[in-house]
Amino acid sequence: MKKYMIALLAVLVACAGEKKNEEKAEQQMATPKPAVENVVEYARTEAGNPIVQFGTAMGDIEIEVFENECPIHAQNFLRLIENGFYDDVLFHRVIANFMIQSGDPTGTGGGGPGYTLEPEPLKYKNLRTYVAMAQSTRGINGSQFYILVKDSPHLDNQFTCFARVISGMDVVDAIAKVKTTGNDRPVEPVKIIQARPKAPPATEGS
Repeated sequence: MKKYMIALLAVLVACAGEKKNEEKAEQQMATPKPAVENVVEYARTEAGNPIVQFGTAMGDIEIEVFENECPIHAQNFLRLIENGFYDDVLFHRVIANFMIQSGDPTGTGGGGPGYTLEPEPLKYKNLRTYVAMAQSTRGINGSQFYILVKDSPHLDNQFTCFARVISGMDVVDAIAKVKTTGNDRPVEPVKIIQARPKAPPATEGS
């Protein structure tokens, strides 16, 4: 009788173990796998920096982003572009012979993504073609940026230049010459129609 009870207990334990394993397998099958993060491919400069494109009604602008030298500003800029943040956003401030400014989704000059950026080492001077983030009393704006049309040494040691225009500077110059109101706002709206990563060249056989 004792041997019979031991054998029966062993069978019950084995059955319970099998049921538990089956439940675990079913749970694993029912649990959704984490989504694979989309990796955005960029065309890159000889220095290995990603290139982004701003399409405007006045032409296209290509910008090299200093991904390694200014990682905080660069990665923030790239993520905003990948998420379509700059699409249909105005150049709300234009000053001839100085710079053009965009990146405020409200178009007022007081908007942004709802956060500010941490400062980074100031590695580049504020020269013509360079791109930097705007600042306010709250700190470094998370999305507003300007493109310089003239060397501006008075901005050195204050603003982090994290990118530069490598193609379409004639478009930047044209935007800088549009007629503006007394508060530097273009009379006729000038927008970024679409900002996107520049696709890498197609490889042979693709």
